[in-house]
Amino acid sequence: MSLEVSPFGIQVSLIEPGFVETDLFRKNRCFAKHALSPDSLYRDRLERLEAATDQALASSRLTSRAVADTIHAVLVSPAPRLRYVTGWRARLLIALKRRLPEAWFDRVWYRAIQKRLGGASKSPRVSGWRAS
Repeated sequence: MSLEVSPFGIQVSLIEPGFVETDLFRKNRCFAKHALSPDSLYRDRLERLEAATDQALASSRLTSRAVADTIHAVLVSPAPRLRYVTGWRARLLIALKRRLPEAWFDRVWYRAIQKRLGGASKSPRVSGWRAS
C-alpha cells in the first residue's frame, strides 16, 4: 500500500500490536459462533484456542493506551517509519519470522500453538514439512 500511495504524497505506517484486549477483539470472537455448535468439527479446538487466547490476554501487559500512544507518536512524527511494533510478543514473533526460513518459522509457530492448546491434533502439511 505504501508504494501504491506514495506518488500522491501519502505516507503509510503500520501499527503491529501484540495481544491487547479491546472491545473490537471481543466483538470479533462472535464471528466463529457456529464453530461452537455441538456438531462442529472445530468445537473442541476452538474452545481450547479461545481459552489459550484468554490466558495470553490476561498475562499481557500491553494496554490499548500503549497502542494509542504509539499511534499518536506516528501521527506527530515529522518522518514516520513504515512499521511500528508494540508489545514484546509481537516483537518476538516478527523477529523470528524475519530471521528463520519460512518452513522453520511455520513449524515453530505450529508447535507453540499446539503446546498452548494442550495437545496435538493431526499434523497438517505446512510449507513443505510434516509435523511430528
